[in-house]
Amino acid sequence: MATDQVLGTGRESGAKGSDSTLAMKSLFAIFGPLMFLCGVALPFLERVPILVKLLSGGEAVPPAERAVISIVIVILSLAMMTIAKSHDDLVRKLDALTPLPGLIEKQGTSQVAMQETLAALSKLPASFERQENGQEAMQETLAILPKLPAFFERQEKRLETATVETNILRTLARIYRQTPVDRIHLRAALHVLQEMHDLNVHYNFRSMEGLSEKKATSANLKHRSLAFLFLKELLTQLPEGGVWFGVTRLTSRKVWTEKKNNEEFNAYRTRMWERVRAHQITVFRIYHFLSYHDFHQMRGVLDDEHDNGVIVRYVISTTILPDMSLLWCPAGAADLERLQPNDINHLTADAMKAKGFLPICGIEFDVKSNEQLNDVEVNDPDSEQFKTLLRNFVEAWSRESKPWPSPASDKVEMAGS
Repeated sequence: MATDQVLGTGRESGAKGSDSTLAMKSLFAIFGPLMFLCGVALPFLERVPILVKLLSGGEAVPPAERAVISIVIVILSLAMMTIAKSHDDLVRKLDALTPLPGLIEKQGTSQVAMQETLAALSKLPASFERQENGQEAMQETLAILPKLPAFFERQEKRLETATVETNILRTLARIYRQTPVDRIHLRAALHVLQEMHDLNVHYNFRSMEGLSEKKATSANLKHRSLAFLFLKELLTQLPEGGVWFGVTRLTSRKVWTEKKNNEEFNAYRTRMWERVRAHQITVFRIYHFLSYHDFHQMRGVLDDEHDNGVIVRYVISTTILPDMSLLWCPAGAADLERLQPNDINHLTADAMKAKGFLPICGIEFDVKSNEQLNDVEVNDPDSEQFKTLLRNFVEAWSRESKPWPSPASDKVEMAGS
């Protein structure tokens, strides 16, 4: 802007004096060379009419004076030619400066354009990175698209499964609420079914899902014994003063002593001992051994049961007894006398009712290899199967079984057999 002002001012002043300056320059350009020639030639002339008239009135000019005049004339002519030439140079320079404002303006515009270009270039790496990320995202999206139908199909199946599971849970909850409190076997079974459902759906299913979708490299499937979960829940819900009759063919010592991978059984056994020691329930249990070898391996287990308050008897026979449990609860709130082992001899359901006990249910188990409970069959107290189980238990208790700890004669007989 300052340059434009300066140049503009110079052009205005130059325009005003251009006419007079041009005339003077023309005179200097014409008379300068003429005077130079005259000044050079003067010393060699005897008389110069014009100069004689001007300087000496027509008289002869001495040589020395002619030389001085000649020098003066030469100097003046050179000065006039120099001024004329300087004027031409100045004009040329001013003409050269005329386009300068436009050039400066263009230069400024170019600098702005250069700055904008540099700013745009500085953004190129991030732009390229975004473009590369966008391309990767697009490739991932294109890779996912073929999998979408199978994904939606899986989601639809999950939704159907979740709907079925929700209906099952609602049904279980409704049945549980409608079940009378005294039917503890039904309430216990419903509780266990829900617990097993939660385990399978929320742990095992999710674990396998993570493996199938490659979110995990392994799947840990937990197995829980429904039979022992059911027995533990029955023990928890059995009213105070209740009675438990049982025959067990679980005569493998590993079942009773192994802690690892046997949590449900250990929890069931611990719960029974807690309630027996607290005199909340009474347990009568017959251990059925198929051989003396099994019996000798289990002697320590029988001692543990006896020491924790369980009334124990045992049978060594190849005649298979059903593995069973028969549960009874007090008929009223009144305190009852504890049932004694001899009270079971020739016991019937009516006799138990006469003593103030009502039957809850009968349970029969399918035993595999003397160490695992498989199927569980629950029988109502009014069923014929309950009565059959009760007869089998009473007969085994009163006729075939022996008490534990055994009398000395039995121990000697066992050792010698």
